[in-house]
Amino acid sequence: MPGMALFPMKAPDSAASTWLQNNGLRLTRGRLAIIGELLSVHQPLTLSELHHRVKAERCDFATVFRFIQILEKKKLVVRHTWNDRQLRYELAARPGAHHHHHLICKSCHRVEEIDACTVASVEKELARQKGYAEVTHSLEFFGVCPECQEDPPTAKTAATAKSRKKATDPFHP
Repeated sequence: MPGMALFPMKAPDSAASTWLQNNGLRLTRGRLAIIGELLSVHQPLTLSELHHRVKAERCDFATVFRFIQILEKKKLVVRHTWNDRQLRYELAARPGAHHHHHLICKSCHRVEEIDACTVASVEKELARQKGYAEVTHSLEFFGVCPECQEDPPTAKTAATAKSRKKATDPFHP
C-alpha cells in the first residue's frame, strides 16, 4: 500500500521520543532504539554492546556508529576510554543524571557510578589560571570488587571471573 512503511515502527518509547524531540533530532526506529538503551542503562556502552542491544529493531552497526558520531558532535554523549582502550559512550544529560565518575573492577569489569567529584574546583581554578574555556575532565577509578576479592583471579579462576562477567553482561566477549 502506498505510504505504508515496509517495517512498521512499534509505538515509540515515550522517554526516548521526548529525548530526541527535546534535542532537535529526527525520530527513526534506530534512533529510538539507541536512545532507549542509553536512557535505560546506567553505565557506558561500547558500540558493539549498543548494537547488540538494538539489532532486534533492525538497527545495523553503521546506524549505531553514525548516530553516536552525531550525538558526540552535538555533545549529547560522553566518550570514555578506559585501560582496555575500547571506546564507551553514555548520555551526557540523562534525565535525573548528574556529573559522575566510574569505579571499574579490574577482574570482572563491573562498573559503578561514583557521585562525588572533588575535581570540579580544580577544573575551575585551572581555567581561571591558564585562561582556558570549556575545561572538562574525565576520571575513572580501578580496583578489585568485593566479589573478585573473595575469589582472587588466578589462572584457574580467571575463567570464573570471565564467566561471572558474561552472566551479568551478555555483551562481554
